[in-house]
Amino acid sequence: MIRTSCMFGAASALLAALAFAETPVSGADSGGFAIADFESPDCARLVSASGIRHSIDLSEGSAAQGKACLFLAPQSGRRAEGSEDSVTIRLPGTASMRTGRALSAWFCAAFSAEPLRLRWLMLDSAGKAIFQRRFFFDGGGVWHREEWPLSLWRWADERMGDWSEVAAVSLVVESKDWESIRIDDLRVEGGPGAGSALGKDWLLGIAFSGGKAAALEADGFLIATDAAGAGGEGFRPLLLKLEPLPAWIGRVFGKAVRPLAATRPVSLLVFEDRKAYVDFFRRLGTAWRVNISPPKAGGYTVFDIATSYYDPAKGFDRAVYFHEAVHAALARYLRLVPGTRSHSWLQECAANYLQLCLFPDSLEREAFVRNFSEPIRQDGKGFFKPLAVLFSERIGPNHYAQLASLMAFMVERKPDLPPAVARALAEGCDAAEAFSRAGAQIGALEKEWFDWGSARFKAEAPDRDTPHFPIPKEWGKK
Repeated sequence: MIRTSCMFGAASALLAALAFAETPVSGADSGGFAIADFESPDCARLVSASGIRHSIDLSEGSAAQGKACLFLAPQSGRRAEGSEDSVTIRLPGTASMRTGRALSAWFCAAFSAEPLRLRWLMLDSAGKAIFQRRFFFDGGGVWHREEWPLSLWRWADERMGDWSEVAAVSLVVESKDWESIRIDDLRVEGGPGAGSALGKDWLLGIAFSGGKAAALEADGFLIATDAAGAGGEGFRPLLLKLEPLPAWIGRVFGKAVRPLAATRPVSLLVFEDRKAYVDFFRRLGTAWRVNISPPKAGGYTVFDIATSYYDPAKGFDRAVYFHEAVHAALARYLRLVPGTRSHSWLQECAANYLQLCLFPDSLEREAFVRNFSEPIRQDGKGFFKPLAVLFSERIGPNHYAQLASLMAFMVERKPDLPPAVARALAEGCDAAEAFSRAGAQIGALEKEWFDWGSARFKAEAPDRDTPHFPIPKEWGKK
């Protein structure tokens, strides 16, 4: 097993929503626009729904302002297993969320025994969610003006995108029992660019509770710590190791590189101790209205935010810090969400391969010699798994060595695969579909990889300290 402690902030680990009051709406600023006021017949053509009856209500006194509003009610009959009640409203014309500050609307719901559980989604042109924001509504049957600051939305569970890519807004009714909802004057409020509050200052504020933190920043990376005595400069060697990473990602993943626009660098937060590390995710969960399961391992990455904690006995330039920062960079540059079942295997391929290149002591060479000398058990009970099994399992530390070697094989022998596979995964394909799109068959790939590894890691290797893999040229220049 590769000796690093890594755990991801997976969408599947984001559990129950937390309820807090939204910020009151403020006046419109430049950059805002109306999505739908529901006064024009054209508005009806922007609306579609699943599991919901919808209509433009023109009855007297029904609207919050003007003469019409959008009326929603559940369709009769039992909801199908796994289905959602949702209504989608397309953005008009060439309107862009990029200059927006908040989503706002007048909102009214029929009386209910409990607050309604609702979730906004931002959809791309393919109809896939790329941002989300959960909320509760207990309006008591009267109109309320509500606002949802875009800076507090998070990416979707298995897809990342930019605000400029938003093509529609979707409201999901998560409550099983509801009677009716009315929406009026759905708008994007103008102001500072979307996501501006998710910049460096916002992140450091929520990470270190407004306290002082030492920070180093260079070439698109930020390392920040509040560990007493650590200081920022101690992390300089680690920062130097991270600087070539974007160039390596660009060379290896080519056409899959689609960097997300951001107002802060790819970030590694190193907390003073484990308690501070865990507490950060409670605060982040509060801001995002989700409950993030406390990390059990020594490293944890949520989207493009990598975290760990300081251990004076182990110093600054640690494999776990580098490993987590790689995950955050892959999320930012390739839109691969850490911890999701469909993306985590490729995330781990790259992170563990680079870790073994730059921190070779993380794993004894004998681990490869031993496992490449034994046939892979097709029942999946061996240390090395059939690739079809590996790609379908939840990835854990026992898979890291195999995934590192698979990445090395693709880099050396199949350089066309990483760009094609990464792009397909980011677009929603599973591993089998991604390799098929790349013109590869998983069974044949497994044989080629295993033959390559068996030849490379022979028992009669002259020196047990022989590197696992060559150091990539991007780091060789340092």
